[in-house]
Amino acid sequence: MQTANRSTVGADRIAYWYGSRDWSISDHFAGPGALLEGAQHATGGPNDPTVTAEAYNRASTIIAQAIDALSRNGSYTAETLSDPAARSFVRAITPYLDDFAKHPLSERSNSSDKWLIGRDPNVPQPPKSAEDALAKVFGGLMGREASASMIREATARVITQEYERSLASGDPEALQQALDRIAGLSALVSGSGLGAPIAAAEQSAADAQADRDAWAGLLGHIPVPGGAAAGIAASLLLDGALGFADHLSAQDLEALLRSAEDNQNALANVFHTQMTASILTAHDTPFTPPPSWDDALTQSGGDTNQAADTFGRAAGDWLYQYEVSIPANLRTAISGAANHYGSHLFGAYEWSRK
Repeated sequence: MQTANRSTVGADRIAYWYGSRDWSISDHFAGPGALLEGAQHATGGPNDPTVTAEAYNRASTIIAQAIDALSRNGSYTAETLSDPAARSFVRAITPYLDDFAKHPLSERSNSSDKWLIGRDPNVPQPPKSAEDALAKVFGGLMGREASASMIREATARVITQEYERSLASGDPEALQQALDRIAGLSALVSGSGLGAPIAAAEQSAADAQADRDAWAGLLGHIPVPGGAAAGIAASLLLDGALGFADHLSAQDLEALLRSAEDNQNALANVFHTQMTASILTAHDTPFTPPPSWDDALTQSGGDTNQAADTFGRAAGDWLYQYEVSIPANLRTAISGAANHYGSHLFGAYEWSRK
């Protein structure tokens, strides 16, 4: 009698419990969430101070398989998730946000199993998850008040750490790479949450805050190696990366994202101006504040097409005035990262709603 491979049996179980089982009627994913979170606390895993390659790879493989399975589970939505389940999924996934930022994400994949081939068992490997699968999973989590704020906080910490580390290095190439990674991760998180109806928290505000505080303590303190200028620069960058269109309704977002292709450049323009402002700040170069998308939307009377045109022209004028103060290689890097942000944000928005 042939014995089934242990990893194959594990993958089959994950495919069933996370990909096929309907949890919308009972439990509301609390059990699967707790199991996934618990797997990350194994000895030598990502939440252990002493990481071992074997344990880390086992945990990251489970995360990749669970994300892929959840993205295909028709019962997985923000409405069917309970708050305990949403928080468990966030605590399970956020230790890998830094990996998601540093390692390119494939656009699509029918299964995460193929990423298991050729993995070096002696080196900690990141979970290789397809971007469309991540967007679908993040879309559910960003649609719940209990988990959306946790994801934003964790993403902000990763972005800040990545950006300030690259600024402190003084290496232009490192900064270029950091900008592109920041664009990809922030677009994934923001795009998957754009226009999502936020389900009210089930627990009291005090209990929810206490739970977030306890979780935030696990993230640790992120130093500011670049000093005050880098800290201000990072905050400007976060405004563009995670704050875009916070005040738009789902209908407004839909109109903007599905408008003429030229108007979709508004997505890149917001990020482009904030990135440029952050670099100017880091180099102590004086500048007037970049144009505001919110102001353009107000001036247009809420017409997203007109706001996109108004903002695009204002952003172009502002960039023309101040980009000359930035080295040419960084100008190119910022422009590329901004376009990367715009296209990936749109993609994440689309994938999270399928």
